[in-house]
Amino acid sequence: MAKVFSKGNTDFPTAPADVHNGVCIGVYDLGTHVGVYGAKRSVKIMFEIDAQRNDGKNFVVSRDYGFTISKKSKLREMIEAWRGKPFTEQEESDGFDLAKLIGQPCAVQVVHKDSNGNTYANIGSITKLMKGMTPMKATYPMGSYFIDDHGKTLPAGIPDWVAKKIKESQEWTGETEDSTPDSRKQFDAGSPHEQAAATF
Repeated sequence: MAKVFSKGNTDFPTAPADVHNGVCIGVYDLGTHVGVYGAKRSVKIMFEIDAQRNDGKNFVVSRDYGFTISKKSKLREMIEAWRGKPFTEQEESDGFDLAKLIGQPCAVQVVHKDSNGNTYANIGSITKLMKGMTPMKATYPMGSYFIDDHGKTLPAGIPDWVAKKIKESQEWTGETEDSTPDSRKQFDAGSPHEQAAATF
């Protein structure tokens, strides 16, 4: 279990810009990295969508989010839109288990962005499936990794480029003391009554 409290690109060729039927196939704790604005812990969330590449396989798109569900966080905004309800005060206190996202169906808005002559497919938003849409089933293996649970044992099948990012984190290299809160104390599902309104 990995809990969190109060931009990814697709593989080439480029996934088509549209609102796609999708399913979450991966949640990977990337750890803490130092950027322009200082040290920040992030999580990569990956989605399989119902658009096919030339080889007949479905596209996979992903996005990185800050490891927090604070009031103004993008992760909180995304999850609330996805499950169709805001976080309760109890959830903010108890935390929400990010692993609950794996296997959940959703609508994935893919938007294109041009940069230096290249077109990139980015996730614009994640929302609930529209009425009449049939939840898709994943064709790729689903996986997750959380530093507090798995340490330096990466799961089989984790994409090489994701593993590389994790191995560059402060938690992995030990270059600085990890000051981020234990993720297991950060994310849970709420009361049984609340769960009846959404599966996560």
